[in-house]
Amino acid sequence: MARVHWLGRKTYAELPRYVRGFDVGLIPFTVTPLTLAASPTKLFEYLASGLPVVSTPLPEAQRFGDVVAIAEPMEFEDAVSRALVGARDSRLRARRIALARRNDWRQRVDSILSYMKMHGVIDNEI
Repeated sequence: MARVHWLGRKTYAELPRYVRGFDVGLIPFTVTPLTLAASPTKLFEYLASGLPVVSTPLPEAQRFGDVVAIAEPMEFEDAVSRALVGARDSRLRARRIALARRNDWRQRVDSILSYMKMHGVIDNEI
């Protein structure tokens, strides 16, 4: 039985229905200068859904190593197996969701505006 199926392109609105069927969120990026500077959007989408996440060692993923499993390519399969063991842990799930909430776009914009105001880049009236 095949364990991977190509479902084709899905709209953003369709994604939550598919993610509900995931066991683990994967970020298997090849580490390159470009990906080292990337902030993978999927990281926070997976966390917001409560999924355990396994990522290659990207700096943005490593920042959240307490809830994201970091694995080199040759260790990825073992990391996924370990993530599956803790997938149903309700405390970990709640921590993942809380972390995603603290990193949503509104929070990020507020943080940037606050920083800019503090340093006089923009007026405090904004």
